[in-house]
Amino acid sequence: MKTSKSIALSKKSGLTAISPDTDFRNQTVLITGGGDGIGASEARFLHQMGAHIIALDIQEKKLEALKEDLGHDRITTIVFDLSQTDEQAYKTLGQTIAAAAPNGKIDAYIMSAGVVKLTNGKGVSGISAHELRTMTQINAYSHADIFREIAGNLAEDARIVVTSSPIVGRSDINTPAYAISKGTLEAIANNIAGELAGTNKKVIGFVPPPVQNFLRKDLKPHEPYYAHPEGPDIAELPARLASKNLRAEFNGKVIAMAYDHLRQKDAKTPDGHSFDFMPRDKVTNGFVYDLRIRDFATTGGDSGIDFQQWGTSSSREIQGLGKTPDMKIDKGLDEIYDTPAHVSQFRAPDI
Repeated sequence: MKTSKSIALSKKSGLTAISPDTDFRNQTVLITGGGDGIGASEARFLHQMGAHIIALDIQEKKLEALKEDLGHDRITTIVFDLSQTDEQAYKTLGQTIAAAAPNGKIDAYIMSAGVVKLTNGKGVSGISAHELRTMTQINAYSHADIFREIAGNLAEDARIVVTSSPIVGRSDINTPAYAISKGTLEAIANNIAGELAGTNKKVIGFVPPPVQNFLRKDLKPHEPYYAHPEGPDIAELPARLASKNLRAEFNGKVIAMAYDHLRQKDAKTPDGHSFDFMPRDKVTNGFVYDLRIRDFATTGGDSGIDFQQWGTSSSREIQGLGKTPDMKIDKGLDEIYDTPAHVSQFRAPDI
């Protein structure tokens, strides 16, 4: 689908209450974790809307595949390990990012990279100090490190989009480092918002639901592939938040895709494995979510005040991807995904 047609569709379909359209022509968007998962889906969506994409990831082959998929036009890929703490490395990275932007300016910065460690109920005592610190560096501090280096290169009306998690604010003994690090990221975002107060720059967060990728595989290895959405299904929300015409009232807010109260639980595959799944709109076949809105650093997760209901079908429609596929229980997550090496190093030995 041509960019102009996608932009035209975005003016009449989907989350127009957040931004009237998703026109990213002549804009540069930086996405961490852009080689895989939700980040890669955001990269594809925004590229479709005309953006020049700077995708940063540790997975070189995934970045190469993304560039190939997008036709090598309006995309720059940067291989970088976010677990490192060397200040000079981030200074050099900042210079590389600025050089990759056609006019030296970053119009939107999407903080998407993250890893999860499962402790199998052992809580904080079940992870080493090294793992906790490294995961917090990847999920939170690295984004502050990048912001510090590119702050002077942000466009006057730049948007910073923070990918949070429904687990923020919870006491979850299975993923404590993830909850802690994502909570830290929100605290960083809240402070960046304070720093940028009085400017035309905006800081916005969003909470995605469980998405079908390698992370979901580790949590529910026998789950049917289309029990939950794929990245393209939910890419519209972060794209709207990154838009130049994002409505001012969303600055400093987090929009969560609330799902837990909606999903159907304790379903069974024919061989007896249990799973849950998100309901579908009977007309569009898209997944249905209740969007909630809250401030940064308050309550957390997917809590907040009900904002509006949203069906994911508009995300695929704008991208020209057709209807959301039906759930087929003969196609499981464990048949599709392998956990990347940079994530598997944080896994408990029996996962």
